[in-house]
Amino acid sequence: MISTGTAGRVTVTRDAAGRPFDWQLVTEGLLAIKSSPERPENAAVAVNYRNSWFYIDDSDLDSKSTFSLLGQIYQLQAGSAKRAGPEGVEGRMPGIISTSTPACCFQTGGL
Repeated sequence: MISTGTAGRVTVTRDAAGRPFDWQLVTEGLLAIKSSPERPENAAVAVNYRNSWFYIDDSDLDSKSTFSLLGQIYQLQAGSAKRAGPEGVEGRMPGIISTSTPACCFQTGGL
């Protein structure tokens, strides 16, 4: 992959032949972000950015699972992950990480 050129403020990643790189080859359907000029009615998560809506379709279970995993990885990296488990068993059971998305970034459900 060779990353050259921009489209607005976004860097366009190109392959060795200079064609735009197809990121679906890397993600293999694990994460599909859709866009729309209108507010989506069927979004699991959505964000309005520069007059466009970017969202994950509520029926796309693979993308929702991948997005949840990315949220968990972010929480681990940010140090905000909390342990959950029965009281008094601290240290004897692996923790369960919360899958909540930071409220500052996304609108969930009922769009």
